[in-house]
Amino acid sequence: IYTMFQELATRLHYRNLRAIAAGRDPVLDKILELVMQDEAAHAHFFRNLVELYLEYDRERTVEHFRHVVRTFHMPADSLLAQGKQRMADIRALKIFDESVYFSEVYQPLVQT
Repeated sequence: IYTMFQELATRLHYRNLRAIAAGRDPVLDKILELVMQDEAAHAHFFRNLVELYLEYDRERTVEHFRHVVRTFHMPADSLLAQGKQRMADIRALKIFDESVYFSEVYQPLVQT
């Protein structure tokens, strides 16, 4: 379930980074487009898995879903050097923040 959230969040991260880059570098623009497509495919795959889990063990799946919602964070803050500072920069640039998470990750996934 975490991966479903994380893959969607990562796609949005790259989408918003691409918007900030605003086509100033065609190679970067193409790379970000390809990474977004890859992340979207991953998000779709994990969403389909969660739908299967809901069919076969709804109670435990919902329990795990709630846990992910309450504890979600992107892996960069703990895996990368200076991760907390990087995440602060990402929030400041509006690439990914609590507002994006709530409106474009949490709400769409809860509504399905």
